Amino acid sequence: MSVAEGLTAAKAGVDLAKRLMDTLNRPDVDVHGVRGQLQEMLIHVVNAQVALAEAQMEISELRQKVEDRNALRSINETLEFAEDVYWRRKNDRSLDGPFCPTCWDVQNKLVRLKFYEEGEFAGIGHAKRYDCVLHKTRYFLKREIFGPGGFIR
Repeated sequence: MSVAEGLTAAKAGVDLAKRLMDTLNRPDVDVHGVRGQLQEMLIHVVNAQVALAEAQMEISELRQKVEDRNALRSINETLEFAEDVYWRRKNDRSLDGPFCPTCWDVQNKLVRLKFYEEGEFAGIGHAKRYDCVLHKTRYFLKREIFGPGGFIR
């Protein structure tokens, strides 16, 4: 039920209450008619309550989406991409990471890559191997990302 339907139900309930008051002021009150109109008014009031509760839930959901979107935007503004992975710039300008690019690009999840080993790798040379624990992808970082002054490009 929409907000408009809820407001319509509330207006119908108020209009019915006015008619009931007019009916009760007459000398020949039809008790059965008044009962029927009261039941109809209660239905309108319940419909209005349902519509307002649904609108409140929708507003809450939309607010949560806005908060989630703002949080993602805030994280995205701190990310830097280098050596085929993401790094997060902290407030002190140092870097945190590395983070999986697939997890961030596809699912908006900032998943830290797990250091596996450092050594010589065929076709790559000396590098540090990091793995994504979620989708088992390997990343080989060949240069030191953390250096004096932060990020080395």
